[in-house]
Amino acid sequence: METRTSKAVAIYIRRHFGDKLQKEFEFGKKTVCHVPAYAAAVVTRHALKVAANTVRLTANNKLLEDHLVAIVAAIAADPKNLDLVTKRIEIDEKIASGKDKLLDYVDIDNCMTGEESKLWDSAHRSYCEDEQTLKKDSGIVYALLLGQCTQVQLEALQEDADWENISMKCDHIELCKLIEKCVLKQTSSKYPYLTLIGELRGLCLGRNYV
Repeated sequence: METRTSKAVAIYIRRHFGDKLQKEFEFGKKTVCHVPAYAAAVVTRHALKVAANTVRLTANNKLLEDHLVAIVAAIAADPKNLDLVTKRIEIDEKIASGKDKLLDYVDIDNCMTGEESKLWDSAHRSYCEDEQTLKKDSGIVYALLLGQCTQVQLEALQEDADWENISMKCDHIELCKLIEKCVLKQTSSKYPYLTLIGELRGLCLGRNYV
């Protein structure tokens, strides 16, 4: 595609839909909105809490297991003592519960101060809003490009093997590539890129934007 025309289309997209979609058009690659990371201090605090919890539960389980050994020995010496049997059942249950607690996840959100929690909530909310806006605007660009195609172009797009996947995902990047492929395939001109330039100029710069 002619460099000046490509830039003009990118400027149009940026003007109406923002920088992220402009970059998607220019580089042909989806924008990835990164989930905000926890602050280093919070991560460190969480790791220390997990370690301390693991040490405490492991030590407690060791005491219970030592006690169990003694109970088993006492039962062997006095097998009819129901109190000892009951005690063994109780210790077995406590050991099993302690092992389960070792597998429990220590919620990192509980390791944040009030101010850290506010900052995290704000960053996460902004991330979710960016994701929703990008998704909505991507759909608008897809519909805009598709809506500007002629009936002949639509039929050519629908005959392509990639059409079903592109239409299901409303993927504007792949749609633009497919339009380019179909236009170049259909033209018999010695200058197919001039035809493509004209088509994209009409699609994005001049025709019936609503």
